[in-house]
Amino acid sequence: MNKNKVRKALSFLIVLSLLISLLTGVATASTTAEALGNVTNVVVEGSKLVLTVDNGLEPSDDLLTIEVCQDNILRVDYQPNSIEESPNTPIIDPNLTWDGANASVNATSDPITVTTADMQIEIARTPCRMTVKKADGTVLFWEPASGGIFNDGIRFVRASSSNMYGIHSFDCFSENGNLLRNNNGSTASAGQQGNSGGPFMWSTAGYGILVDSDGGYPYTNSQDKKMEFYYGGTPTEGRRYVKEDVEYYIILGAPKDIMKGFSKITGTSPMMPKWSMGFSNFEWNINEAELDKMVDLYRAKNIPIDGYAFDYDWKRYGDDNYGEFTWNTDNFPSAATTALKNKMDAKGIKMIGITKPRIVTRLQNGTTTIQGNDAAVNNYFYPGHNEYTDYFLPVTVRSIDPYKAEERAWWWEHSEDAFNKGIVGWWNDETDKVSSNGADYWFGNFTTLGISQAMYEGQRDYTNGGTRVWQTARNYYPGTQRYATSIWSGDVATQFYKGERVDWAAGLNEQKATLLSTINNGQVKWGTDGGGFNQNSGNIENPSPELYTRWLQLASVTPVFRVHGTNYQQRQPWYFGATAEEAVKAAIRQRYSLIPYIYSYERDAYDSGLGLVRPLLFDFPDDPNVADYSDAWMFGDWLLVAPITEREQSVKWIYLPEGTWVDYNRGTQYTGGKYIPYSINSESWTDLPMFVKAGAIIPTQDVQDYVGQAAVNEVRVDLFPSTQTTSFRYYDDDGQTYQYENGNYFSQVISTSKASNGASVNIAGKSGSYSSGLEYYYLAVHGQAAATVTENGSGLTKYDDYNALLAAPGEGWTVGRDVYGDVTYIKAFAGSGQAKSIALSGSTPVQAATQKYEAEYASLSGATVATKAGTNNNHSGYSGIGFVDKLESDEAGVTFYTKVANAGTYNIGLRYANGDAGTKTLSVYVNGNYAGQAAMTASDSWDTWGDATIELPLAAGNNAITLKHDTATGDTGFVNIDYITVPFYPSSITVEAESAALYGSAATNKDHWLYSGSGFVDGLSSVGAAAEFSVEVPQAGQYAATVRFCNGTQADKTLNLYVNGNYISTLTFPSVGGNWNEWKELTKAVSLPAGKSVIALRYDSGNSGNVNLDKLTVDVGGDSNTAPLIDNGGFERPVSFSSAWTEWHPDGQALAYGVDSGSGSNPPESPIEGDKRAYFYLGSAYQQSIHQGINVPNGTYQIQAWVKVSNATPTIGRMEITNYGGNDIHIDMPASGSGWTLVTAENVTVSTGYLDVGFYCSSPGGTTVHIDSVKVISPK
Repeated sequence: MNKNKVRKALSFLIVLSLLISLLTGVATASTTAEALGNVTNVVVEGSKLVLTVDNGLEPSDDLLTIEVCQDNILRVDYQPNSIEESPNTPIIDPNLTWDGANASVNATSDPITVTTADMQIEIARTPCRMTVKKADGTVLFWEPASGGIFNDGIRFVRASSSNMYGIHSFDCFSENGNLLRNNNGSTASAGQQGNSGGPFMWSTAGYGILVDSDGGYPYTNSQDKKMEFYYGGTPTEGRRYVKEDVEYYIILGAPKDIMKGFSKITGTSPMMPKWSMGFSNFEWNINEAELDKMVDLYRAKNIPIDGYAFDYDWKRYGDDNYGEFTWNTDNFPSAATTALKNKMDAKGIKMIGITKPRIVTRLQNGTTTIQGNDAAVNNYFYPGHNEYTDYFLPVTVRSIDPYKAEERAWWWEHSEDAFNKGIVGWWNDETDKVSSNGADYWFGNFTTLGISQAMYEGQRDYTNGGTRVWQTARNYYPGTQRYATSIWSGDVATQFYKGERVDWAAGLNEQKATLLSTINNGQVKWGTDGGGFNQNSGNIENPSPELYTRWLQLASVTPVFRVHGTNYQQRQPWYFGATAEEAVKAAIRQRYSLIPYIYSYERDAYDSGLGLVRPLLFDFPDDPNVADYSDAWMFGDWLLVAPITEREQSVKWIYLPEGTWVDYNRGTQYTGGKYIPYSINSESWTDLPMFVKAGAIIPTQDVQDYVGQAAVNEVRVDLFPSTQTTSFRYYDDDGQTYQYENGNYFSQVISTSKASNGASVNIAGKSGSYSSGLEYYYLAVHGQAAATVTENGSGLTKYDDYNALLAAPGEGWTVGRDVYGDVTYIKAFAGSGQAKSIALSGSTPVQAATQKYEAEYASLSGATVATKAGTNNNHSGYSGIGFVDKLESDEAGVTFYTKVANAGTYNIGLRYANGDAGTKTLSVYVNGNYAGQAAMTASDSWDTWGDATIELPLAAGNNAITLKHDTATGDTGFVNIDYITVPFYPSSITVEAESAALYGSAATNKDHWLYSGSGFVDGLSSVGAAAEFSVEVPQAGQYAATVRFCNGTQADKTLNLYVNGNYISTLTFPSVGGNWNEWKELTKAVSLPAGKSVIALRYDSGNSGNVNLDKLTVDVGGDSNTAPLIDNGGFERPVSFSSAWTEWHPDGQALAYGVDSGSGSNPPESPIEGDKRAYFYLGSAYQQSIHQGINVPNGTYQIQAWVKVSNATPTIGRMEITNYGGNDIHIDMPASGSGWTLVTAENVTVSTGYLDVGFYCSSPGGTTVHIDSVKVISPK
């Protein structure tokens, strides 16, 4: 019988049975298929066996080849009727070679056995069936008597304890998915719009299977543990490679070994250019003028960026004579020559251009194009794809066919001019599917591979290996990674989750499973459209400031860090308000500080196929809690990251696997193997939860505007020694060429461990011929302030402090303290060919109460590059190596990035020089939010330094403290800044109740007024309900703990108080008389040990509960407890809840007042702080006001609000202060177009116990008024 006819008939049955199985949950394909007969002969050729298998009435017997490729990899090839082996598909690396394996073969036994150090293979003779075992004899999977390999695939049964992964990821239209593939009916295909997949399935039980196939039908189920793969009929995307044999690989080992084996077979990715480790801005609808403006603003704001990508705008798409490849000099005039390239090179910007796998065949008037004629003559069009009308321009286009080597060469040839004029990154869009004006065509699984191969081989050859290739596309099939391409997750929507406002596309929350399942498929270089891309048709739906922030934070801990919006939308941080801008800037700068860490994993991806990001199940395969866990992942070997992906999230339960973990941002230590409640800064969004694994070695560098801006002479290395010896390979090369393949790199292994007598650090001799310019490692060995430090047995010089160590001419050491505790700093020469052994012994605990942050190392910004703050050393008496000056221009500022363990009120020390006679001021911002003015009295001369103290509210973890000359607040500027000091502990610790760990019926809410933070806790109404507040205190002792609560029940209520799980007392919360908007305080002295404690309020049997909790304050060294005097002053409460604001507008006039995030316009009209602001607007004439009456104690107050007026100038626009006991106060709003301005009423003396704050606008029509962050500030 003809085998092709059998396969076609069988394929029909298989497809039919798979469809039935999807509907019924029962697989039927294997019961209708053929199976192998008996082994009749065995030929052993070294580590390869060729089995002859009887196939009954067929004219020739079957051949089954079993080849040991290496100790943990087995190749199996089945040749029905002894047909010739088919050529490999592009899955298999064409340069694949094996070094050989040490296999023991017993071909005379039954079963036949093949044994290596990593596996045992048994092949029964009658009938021919394979069983796969670990080296210790543990059975992993086997071919059942009813199945096994046959002419259309493979059929195994796996052990009951195994979890399956791989096969597919998720496209941008999918719901939030999982990682497990224990019950799979999806096809093996590259998919579309962010999907990835292939004939690769693997298990944390210790094995993987890779089938060499162009598409097909993997099948697994958890009921009978089937693990099968069928070639089947032609899949939706077509099949360009047909195999007559059945060829697959078995890979044994832990997940990392499996992925290394997969990469050995399919090929690893060449190293991407080093600039691509940084941040890139993708944009649709841009020209050269806007490009210049945006790049200059990134530089002025000191927000690092390396890449700028252009959509259709960069080329003459739709034009004749290869317009698809030609710079559009109407949009980018300087691209007529290399002038644009030279300009962007000077600014450190690499340009990326979009490409599409199609060409214009006919112009709008029907004229055929030169490129269309050339493609037709040379048969370059994709088979089965006809001409169609492009969705972007009404021209006729047709798909090209990158499966052909000639077409690939042609494609690159016409890309050379674009490359010569500056395009060094290739954004290969729509290589998955055509969907345009009724045309609906799928590309094959290897289309992305083919396009990537064209650009990779073309550019590499054209530059003689002098310029590395960077590409991205929106699907993946195994083998594609060989050609220097990444993947992005498709055209996801601007929303937190699918269906939030766009019901057909995924949002931020879905990105986690998409990322990790893509890595499970072998593509380790993944990115996302930061901020989201798609919107509902006809709408403008930019991301809200919170969504933008959270998306960028997630993107910053993925392999490819980028933003992208749809047509006409901006994604630069400064369009989303100051809170978002500062949080995003911090995430970007953290990414750039970690470039040495990140780039070392780029080398690992080239060496082994293991990249920067891994699901937790790679490192903890035996932990059932991570088997399907996508809320966190490993960022390299040493950092666990858990980005926030839910709106208004105030606490996140994060699973930490077994071991010791340290909060990277707060310094808190955790014991793993459990979920922890992690409090979230839901107002400032500064949280990007990151945890350091015990034994970690993490290199960082000074942040640069772009990768390679300056030579990196010094690398700081944070070490967290454990009792196990751990290591990290620090790696560097030129970042640009492929010379690393020839040994031109810098590599040095750093290892560490600790014992009872102290820690040790070893630095191996360097390898590689690259001269990196690195001179020193600054080792920060955490957990010990050593008494002595030796190197190779000789004592190192000790210096007084870290600044002295930095200034020292050679090696040395000192001790200090940071957020993690005591630390020993060691300055060691880098790049030596000789090994260093550094020993730390003894302990001298550091008693420092504050940490110093030098201004010269801070982030310096301004309105323009020319007016940025700068560093100088032209005066004397400063600390460190200089100070910051040039604070005389508007928006010139200095931002310090600090870390603290607790949220609370901190007394920040400021060292400054003011050589003028009068007091000078700068505005102080904390995490982008205005915190007041810092007044600096005269310091006699510019060589004399003064000290000031600023009381600031800091969030737990990361904080950005900015001192800025801001004309919007009336600053003078003209001071120099030397440093700030931040206490390790606040004067009072504040834990918002909504950020506490909640149990039972306890829940967060916002449906009452005048709470602090972003909400409060209610639901303490049943036994088991509880709120747990985590605090850290400097030493053991008695502390005053104050609970802000509300009891509107008109009866006293009780809850039990616990400290660290121990019952302390029953607290009675008195009634406030039935008003759920009136908050009171209850103070209780509690005994706390030094370090972390958990204070809990719990509803136990016998309690009455039914109180609301706002926050817990612990007095550490000063009473700084504050409460809001005005309700919803930032307008952050959802509009579905009421607030104390009342609006007025004339009868018969439409309402002109609203509250939103301003995301419904291009560019967005974002709040200055937080996620929302109030606004007035009507296109016609209107009057509108909002007011709030406030009960306050008599005294003198300051009222302030941020206001912006745009478009038409109002007839009247003012802030109104009335009914306080004095004359009405009217303060004009700022002029239209002047931007956000702080409007302030000073010295408002209240004598009536009441105060009314309002805003009024009378407009001729078209005036937009924005109001945000209204505050009533009480006297100190």
